[in-house]
Amino acid sequence: MFILVFTKGLLTAMGLIVAIGAQNTFVLSQGLRREHHWLVASVCTFFDLLFILLGVLGLATFLQSLPWLVALLQYVGAAYLLYLAWQAAKRVKDLHGLSALPERRLSRKKALMTALAVTLANPQVFLETAFIIGTLAGDLGPAKWAFAVGAMTTSLLWFYGLSLLASRLAPLLARPRAWQCIDAFTAVLMTALALSLVL
Repeated sequence: MFILVFTKGLLTAMGLIVAIGAQNTFVLSQGLRREHHWLVASVCTFFDLLFILLGVLGLATFLQSLPWLVALLQYVGAAYLLYLAWQAAKRVKDLHGLSALPERRLSRKKALMTALAVTLANPQVFLETAFIIGTLAGDLGPAKWAFAVGAMTTSLLWFYGLSLLASRLAPLLARPRAWQCIDAFTAVLMTALALSLVL
């Protein structure tokens, strides 16, 4: 049972986190340059874990006393996931790779501030971790911790993996076909998650 719920949490978080946005692009760019990349990965991972924990600990309990808010957040979350699925499906038709990164260098302080900005000033990060993962975990009873550990494992593997393997991933990420596969996977998984929220 633990393994099944853990895997569900792992795959759910992977579907949410794999879409390239401001946060992932910054982690990739710093990893490619080998410039404060562990600091950046640590900041992103820390807040992902914190938001997931808050979602599983506080959000589910709080929402149980406000069923109307549960329904509202479920539909808002589902609409957001369907929007992500639509965006990913549109990108499948486009041949795009990893854009060339600007040749600018950041100080440690600027790298830290930018990592905080793309994490804390990005509503997508909070919605995905605290709201969506927290809501899905809340329906699992005691098994929610297996789901949460799976989701947290994804964050750890993803951000540190990007930082560690960025230079090796660059040739792959430059291939449009790779992005078509990533976007197709994202579109299907986001649609399935949206349906699971409302059904």
